[in-house]
Amino acid sequence: MLAFGRNLYSAGLSLLFPRQCVGCGTEGAYLCSACAARLVKLPGLTCLACGRRRPDGRTCGACRKKLNLTGLVASLSYGDPLARELIHELKYQRVREITTILAHLVAGTLREFAPHLTRDAVFVPVPLHPSRLHERGFNQAELLAASLAATFNLPLVPAIIRTRRTKPQVELSNPDLRRANVAGAFALSGNARILPRVIVLVDDVATTGATLSACARALRSAGAREVWGVVVAR
Repeated sequence: MLAFGRNLYSAGLSLLFPRQCVGCGTEGAYLCSACAARLVKLPGLTCLACGRRRPDGRTCGACRKKLNLTGLVASLSYGDPLARELIHELKYQRVREITTILAHLVAGTLREFAPHLTRDAVFVPVPLHPSRLHERGFNQAELLAASLAATFNLPLVPAIIRTRRTKPQVELSNPDLRRANVAGAFALSGNARILPRVIVLVDDVATTGATLSACARALRSAGAREVWGVVVAR
């Protein structure tokens, strides 16, 4: 009965507020096939710290002192206005159905460039502070991680928590300020007692990698040997 009620409610909302493509406004879906075809997909994987092409996405040896990440997998360019609008609609307009679209794109990138992360790994979402979670009503990183975990039939483990509220990274343009903003802001949760060798850390966007690196530091302290960042856009 509860499922029937939710479906009926969803159907009612669809009648009152038809789905419209984020890119062109065409009714029917939040991303039409024509706009999906013009998304700026990244041609390959690069080191997050220096930008050098890395076929496997691993962080360069010289850059490992800057980041705690083993590597990064990203699907779209955040310079693409359509990619930014999709992420904005999910995060700030609370259109949760866009999660499926974004997770599908990321899953395709994982299969193409990092298939090893689709086997014997655990998906861990970057956490929100409880106060921000209360404001937004959901954690977009957790929605994405849950969808990816279900796609690959792998565990979803909320292994880290945010211990203090930080400024949104988007408000800080300086990399050093971004690193300082999130330094020590994450800790292990009660679900992190035993972590596997490979962790897939999921978020929506990576810029300098400061947030992902701070989370990875906490995960490595629990014994994770490889911590990969996986994001929609960079």
